[in-house]
Amino acid sequence: MAKQIKLRPEQRVGEKEGLTRHWVGLFLDTLAETSNVTASAKMAGCNPSRAYKLRREDASFRERWNEALLEGYEHLELEVLGFLRNPQPDL
Repeated sequence: MAKQIKLRPEQRVGEKEGLTRHWVGLFLDTLAETSNVTASAKMAGCNPSRAYKLRREDASFRERWNEALLEGYEHLELEVLGFLRNPQPDL
């Protein structure tokens, strides 16, 4: 479980109201799918600053972040290989 972090008001801009601890799982799942922190934060309803700050302060979250990014990079690698093998799949 992610620890509580303190954010300045400008670090909360764009966050959905009533953000719960469940944002972490959604953020990490989306990060694994997209390798994109901004898109992951948006999907989870939080400001990217929250995720970056938690990564700095929470070793467990940092480890899960790295695992999600690795999974995302593996997905990207497979997509690139698929494209290189068949750049025009509809033909």
